[in-house]
Amino acid sequence: HYCTWFTTLVNQEPDGASRAITLLIGKVQSQNEPVALRAIHVMDECAKLCGKPFQMQIGKFRFLNELIKLVSAKYAGNQTPIAVRSAIVQQLKLWSQIYKDQPKIQEAFNMLEKTGNTNIQVVPKKELGRRNRGLLFSKIR
Repeated sequence: HYCTWFTTLVNQEPDGASRAITLLIGKVQSQNEPVALRAIHVMDECAKLCGKPFQMQIGKFRFLNELIKLVSAKYAGNQTPIAVRSAIVQQLKLWSQIYKDQPKIQEAFNMLEKTGNTNIQVVPKKELGRRNRGLLFSKIR
């Protein structure tokens, strides 16, 4: 399974979490919707399977600001596919509930909520994992 393969690589490298975040945020910023959605799914799997080092990375403003830019109409939100915006909001909400020791995630979600950027059509979670699985990793192998 490709998520297991990727998380194993992340866990083997001392700076694996920060390198993975850099790679994955680039994929989330893709205009190719299936690639972006897959990257969001992989980020969630990494948060679960790579533990604290990865969770600390998703809890940094540097990372969160990149996601906010993709959702907020003030930045690139209008150019980001609606399914990707929805998935980002959904993921931030979920992470804010799970990773309470990373308060910046909650702050980022609250900011999006206050500015009206969380009222987006929700993408069913099962769809995030199904869409074109091979696209994300086709260029990094």
